Amino acid sequence: NIYHQYVLEQQKTVDEVDTLFYWKQQLAHTNALDMMVKASKISTHRINNSLLIGAEHSQSLKTFCRQLKIPPSVYFKAIYAFILQRYCQPDGDFFITEVLSSRQKQHYKAFGCYYQQVPMVFNADDFRPQQTIQSYLLKVKQQIRQLGHFKNISQSQLQQFLPESRLSFLYNFYNFPKQVDFLAQKTSIQQ
Repeated sequence: NIYHQYVLEQQKTVDEVDTLFYWKQQLAHTNALDMMVKASKISTHRINNSLLIGAEHSQSLKTFCRQLKIPPSVYFKAIYAFILQRYCQPDGDFFITEVLSSRQKQHYKAFGCYYQQVPMVFNADDFRPQQTIQSYLLKVKQQIRQLGHFKNISQSQLQQFLPESRLSFLYNFYNFPKQVDFLAQKTSIQQ
């Protein structure tokens, strides 16, 4: 069973001493994001909003990302953090939790949970008024690259380093292809 091999490998590499030290340092001074909602605005029904980006806007975003040599996932993660920072107004550094896929190519047909949650820390200085969007995006890209093997941390260990919070904010990027192979036929995905 290939998934069993994956689990055994993860057990060898998760929660190494340098990884625990890294996250303890990274999260030592982070604040939990919070927001207050007026009682009159609280709703008991579910709210589900989505935004579809038009073809022209989508092409402009792709061009912008190519110029900065960043993937769209980095762009949207940085924008999400920027919006949260403005909306929640934390007193300092804060984090969001990203859901990552850790499935390796040789496991593409295996059945199992290949996802992992990793915090992304945003420094308060990243949101200074004189900061340009390009420098902010490049800093986020660099920070993601530095994670490397530090992604290998268990949720039980991670919870020991995170500040207590009544809310949590997750980021999960899905890049849906326009066309997929389904039952040996090319199928277009319709909106």
